[in-house]
Amino acid sequence: MQNSFHTLFYIKKSKADKKGYANVYLRITIDGQRTEISINRKVPVEKWNGRA
Repeated sequence: MQNSFHTLFYIKKSKADKKGYANVYLRITIDGQRTEISINRKVPVEKWNGRA
């Protein structure tokens, strides 16, 4: 059986604050089971590049 492990960093634009900063989240997927956590960092929404 082959195991899989994936990570994804993303922001939730809909939850940005008044200054335009959004929390950064980390999604970890192991064998199809996901968990999401906040990494306690904020970034300006206009500078976030999800493809990078």
